[in-house]
Amino acid sequence: MMLPGVNRLLRRAAFLSVFYHCAAVCSEAPPTLNHRLLASYDFESPEQLSDWHMEGPGQIAISDGRMLLASRYQQKLQQSLPAELLENDRTAVSESVLRPYLLPLVRAFNPEELQHYRPGSPIRFSHFVLWNTDPLPDNFAIEYDLEADNPYPLHMLHFSAAGLTGESIFADHLALRRGIARQYMYGDIATYRISYYSGSRNTINIRKAPGRQMLASVRDSSAMQAGQVYRARLIKWRGNIRFYLDDRLLMDINDKEPLGGGYWGLRLMVMAKCYYDNIRLYALSTE
Repeated sequence: MMLPGVNRLLRRAAFLSVFYHCAAVCSEAPPTLNHRLLASYDFESPEQLSDWHMEGPGQIAISDGRMLLASRYQQKLQQSLPAELLENDRTAVSESVLRPYLLPLVRAFNPEELQHYRPGSPIRFSHFVLWNTDPLPDNFAIEYDLEADNPYPLHMLHFSAAGLTGESIFADHLALRRGIARQYMYGDIATYRISYYSGSRNTINIRKAPGRQMLASVRDSSAMQAGQVYRARLIKWRGNIRFYLDDRLLMDINDKEPLGGGYWGLRLMVMAKCYYDNIRLYALSTE
């Protein structure tokens, strides 16, 4: 029989293995910051959608004064999946499991994408990124309300995105992006990406591109539930990055080689569906 003290040490070691990324990079709190509002979106009019750029098979609409995002395949895919798969939220990120159900939909609705598909491989061009087209300064805050319409992951936030020489991510010479993760993590742009509402993975991860570098992975203690509205807040002050849900600090890291300003966007996997509202973008300063 294992001694209680040894058991506690083993549990502590397992706990630290989940949090080891964050422990090395957590930092002191930034100074008191002034917030200058740059833009806001309440989605009371369709004109507000003109500030957004879609990459991949995403659909964007205004529904009851909120922005609704989902893959064009989401509804039909959910209808076609067997009940035993729908009950397992791992399905949303297991692309090999989704392949036999998703492939007929791609053939029907977007057959030109099949030229990029290797038979037998997962279908990775069913996800999407929606960018805001106005760049943010080096130090900024992003706030928004979100309500997941179903329990399926994965929800993500890109920020500080720019070309590798600092140019706009929309520059003509950059490679075309179609919502495929590799194009963002190993392509010709630099960006941070936070993934949350992760289902059975149960972690919030922040990665840095190019190279898909894991900067931190912490337990997803947000306890988000589909059908409930949450307030997300991201603060980037120099190399300090903080992510909150409903004023609860979930991630606090310091990147010693931080990215600067740039573009930000929302990414959803094929089974996810989400409403966004009351978006506020701020420039931060100490003045």
